[in-house]
Amino acid sequence: DSGRHLLKQEYARLNKEWTRDADLVEDFWEKLRDIEIEREEARINKERMLHLKRNAAEQLNMTVEDYTCKTRRSLDKANHSYSNADPKSFHEREEEASAVLSAKGREETTTEAHPQAPLHP
Repeated sequence: DSGRHLLKQEYARLNKEWTRDADLVEDFWEKLRDIEIEREEARINKERMLHLKRNAAEQLNMTVEDYTCKTRRSLDKANHSYSNADPKSFHEREEEASAVLSAKGREETTTEAHPQAPLHP
């Protein structure tokens, strides 16, 4: 009986040890799987962010190029129609604009010095 009892005790001890070891091994593999999943998710998120950055950069470049092209086209059209409509030189147009502005300035000064009386009393 005592031999049988010793065998049962040894079996219980070994079973407890094996169970603990099995739990440790299972915990290890579970943690390893979690780490692998986190790494995979991080890799996927990094790829998504790079993709978004590339798309944003492409759209920004395209927007700048479109804006530049449209601006150039509109400036070319304006210059073309302006040069076709008025054969005067840039300096002549600048002098005319300056004369108009100074005439307006004189009118404003005159109006301020001699305000008009109201039309209806």
